[in-house]
Amino acid sequence: MISKFIDYLFLEKNYSKHTINNYRIDLESFQTFLIQNYSCIDFTTTNPKQVRSYIVNLKENNYSEKTISRKISTLRSFYRFLNKINTDFNFSFSSIKVPKIPKKITTIYSEKEMNSLLDQEEYFSQDFKGIRNKTIIELFYTTGIRKTELINIKLSDLDFYNNLLKIFGKRSKQRNIPLAGKIINQIKEYLKERDSINSESEYLFINLQGNNLSNKSVYNLVNNYLSIVTTKNKKSPHVLRHTFASHLIKNGADIATIKELLGHKNLISTQIYTSLDINNLKKVFNQTHPRALKPLEL
Repeated sequence: MISKFIDYLFLEKNYSKHTINNYRIDLESFQTFLIQNYSCIDFTTTNPKQVRSYIVNLKENNYSEKTISRKISTLRSFYRFLNKINTDFNFSFSSIKVPKIPKKITTIYSEKEMNSLLDQEEYFSQDFKGIRNKTIIELFYTTGIRKTELINIKLSDLDFYNNLLKIFGKRSKQRNIPLAGKIINQIKEYLKERDSINSESEYLFINLQGNNLSNKSVYNLVNNYLSIVTTKNKKSPHVLRHTFASHLIKNGADIATIKELLGHKNLISTQIYTSLDINNLKKVFNQTHPRALKPLEL
């Protein structure tokens, strides 16, 4: 049954391999629990009580609330699929509560930190590798794209005539991102160096051997460079994505525009960035609202 669901996610939902693998791991974990505790090998014979027991087991084994929530979401999608393909089966999640995940302040880098990295030439060697690395950091910061999106950029996705970059996001959803002057010049400089590498790859970013970059190599690259300018614990491409959106909010961009640039499905995912810059919001309010401009009378 798991294999049928995986095929459904791949063929009909067009989920990424990474997401599908997480679904598989979650379902196999639940299946193991059912076999060990209920001698159950048929998902269609399970009941909500067993699912709740599984959640308790996860808590007892110190799984985080975020992980538990994800596993419940996986089961909900899976049983929705079972209900769909088997009219005689009806499993409801209405009695199963999802643990509340405490909101955490998202790590972002300041404009000063980003400028101190990108404006210092000594941090990036003037050869293929250094110019490529600077292009990658700059592209993350000026577009807010995801790590997998950057890795999958093809040469044909660049449109210098209209100053646009074509991105294929989650579920292969396409969006066009405007490119600013600095990053256009940076990409063109990188392309000159790239031409010196004997590569038949259709992808924009490659290594010295002419092969495509891996997820791990891009993560390590970003982590190493960010370590130069910040002591914050999180140093990843995804934090650059948060930084991109937060700096846009701070400088007056509307949330609907940021939603489109980030490739979010709905505004709920984007609204987190409106709460990240509360100090700036207070400052703007105090400087602009007529009832905030008057000093307190004592």
